Amino acid sequence: MNGSCVVALIIGFLQGGDPVPPPASSAGQRYSIAAQEWINPLHLRYPEDRTWVILFFTTRPPKGTDLARVRRELEQLVARLNRLASERKDLLVLGLTEQPRDELKGFLDELKPRFPIGLRSLSHRSFSLKSLPAVVALSDAQPRELPIQEDWGSLIPARAAPSKAIIDEWSIEELKTAVTKDPSALALAFRETGEFPEALEVLRLRMDPAEFLALCDSLEPLGDVVWVGRIRYQKHLADPKVLEKLPYDTPASEAAGDWRRSRDDPRWAPMRSFFEEFEARPSVTVESVVEAHQAHLTDDPNDLLIRFWLAQSVRDRKDVALLPALRAIYDAEPDAVVRSQILLGMCQLAPTGDAETLGFLEERSRTETHFRTSATLDLAARAVRQGLDHP
Repeated sequence: MNGSCVVALIIGFLQGGDPVPPPASSAGQRYSIAAQEWINPLHLRYPEDRTWVILFFTTRPPKGTDLARVRRELEQLVARLNRLASERKDLLVLGLTEQPRDELKGFLDELKPRFPIGLRSLSHRSFSLKSLPAVVALSDAQPRELPIQEDWGSLIPARAAPSKAIIDEWSIEELKTAVTKDPSALALAFRETGEFPEALEVLRLRMDPAEFLALCDSLEPLGDVVWVGRIRYQKHLADPKVLEKLPYDTPASEAAGDWRRSRDDPRWAPMRSFFEEFEARPSVTVESVVEAHQAHLTDDPNDLLIRFWLAQSVRDRKDVALLPALRAIYDAEPDAVVRSQILLGMCQLAPTGDAETLGFLEERSRTETHFRTSATLDLAARAVRQGLDHP
């Protein structure tokens, strides 16, 4: 896994979804579905029983293409896929593009896709598509390109919902085997519905605490940052020495989930106004970042979201001189998920091997007690130590 994927995985961990879905294969053909970064959270199930509907697109078509026509086509496709994602819970709708985030700002602001968008993706190559945009339905590893001008309802038959008993019926050995084979998938087991127990939790409830803690220690190196955070959470719950048990979510992650479900609600106006003003500044200083953070140290959902995305806004300026600001607000931040977001900014701003950042991360890793932030600390330190492009 390269450093860019490490950063993408950290983003997925913070947002509650896995940023790199598993590839599908059929009759010897491998269909790669992956991206370096995701906009909107991507939630997977285990088992992943839904039909995937994938929009492959670009906003920079070949020279000579009618740009207005492409724009109209994309507008119609996004609107149709938004409806499909809302109405069909047996589908997983997502978009994939080769383009980076900065090239898509206008597209995202105007068309407002409400499904995950994977950026800097080369997945379209494995599907041998003749032109873009294209919409592909992937069911049981069998891809089918959907005619853009036709009604897709009859072309994508409904699938049955997963059985609630599927994990409860597994033995401990079956659960252990499945976890070892695919830890990332099991970490996300049934996250969509919430009413089903996660596989790792079932193991915790069935096993002796000491045996379960030992199992977690052996599993932790197998997975990504999502899995590491999940393992450390279950260890936190299983450890008899920990008397005060914490929930997995924090106020900031709950506010972010609330915003994703109601992003057009006028109650988010204060947060939008803050970033419109902050991002319009021609430059920011360490002092101004710290002041902005301090001014919003409350549990108000708008303040939580401002702090949640402040580090990303600082990171996007690509100014190494702002690293001291991120270190300062990390130490002042009470919310574990916001601290993780700040770490993401650090590992993307810091030069490879930066001794000061590495010293900070290593020192904080000795004192950080929250399971989610500790997982992010480990991966952030690795990204700074080895570089974002290290294989």
